[in-house]
Amino acid sequence: MVVMSPSIHARQSFYNAHKEDYTSVFCFANIPAPIKMPCPVFTYVHNVNLLAIPKEFPLKRKVMNWLKQRYIAILSKNTQCWIVQTQNTENSLRGSLPVGGKRVLQLPFFYIPSELKKQASNNETRNGYIIVGDYTGTRGHDELLEALNILKSRGFTPMVHMTVSADIPFAQTICDAVSNGISIVNHNILPFEELAKIYGHCKATVYPSVNESLGLGIIEAVEAGCDVVAPDLPFVHSICRPSEVFKGRTPEAIAEAVMRYEKGTSPKSELIVKDCIKELIETITDKE
Repeated sequence: MVVMSPSIHARQSFYNAHKEDYTSVFCFANIPAPIKMPCPVFTYVHNVNLLAIPKEFPLKRKVMNWLKQRYIAILSKNTQCWIVQTQNTENSLRGSLPVGGKRVLQLPFFYIPSELKKQASNNETRNGYIIVGDYTGTRGHDELLEALNILKSRGFTPMVHMTVSADIPFAQTICDAVSNGISIVNHNILPFEELAKIYGHCKATVYPSVNESLGLGIIEAVEAGCDVVAPDLPFVHSICRPSEVFKGRTPEAIAEAVMRYEKGTSPKSELIVKDCIKELIETITDKE
């Protein structure tokens, strides 16, 4: 294994020095090889925010992501195949990068530990909701908090479990909401074994994210026996059949979706995505 400086120069120097050493190259972090290789190059694109830049991003981050996108576009001539996780990411890829004449494969991969899967058979009464993931500004924590305020004004205060870092400003926002009567438990960042148990006590995930390359929080929730209440967006429908959807990601729409789910007539959520790690390895090692 070689560990090098995360710079364009170091990466290009390495490729120039070793261009004849490989029969296949797998670029895992969105960016194709910096030079034309004599062997097949597969580029795995797993950051959808580089392809479809969220309008919620601050201007500086938008500019940086756009520059990265253009850099990837310049290097696109050096890859023979793009690999993505969902149809949603493939559509974003085709809309922002040169893909003409190249293969685009959907090969998601993820690992669901046994301690999570066994929660699906938990027959205890499930209460409350869960949203797993740290605060990013685009995952929907702000909108969800406002939705919980709307629900409180209607006399309904469902318990919501969060996993937000304790050392960021939004953690204080959560504390303020709890002081105002909103039912939230912020577990901070915790071991997966403990997280699995929390999934097992919840009945659904509320996941009002802007976009996801995969949406592991949704996959984990369904595997643990939870339902999905999520935005009516392509990334959601690329991975599951949700129990309830809301349009626009507004707090009012989220609150209405939760109230519909609370009636108990929503269909059970189902996954439509599967782990393709075996197919991925076979593809990049030419064992198809």
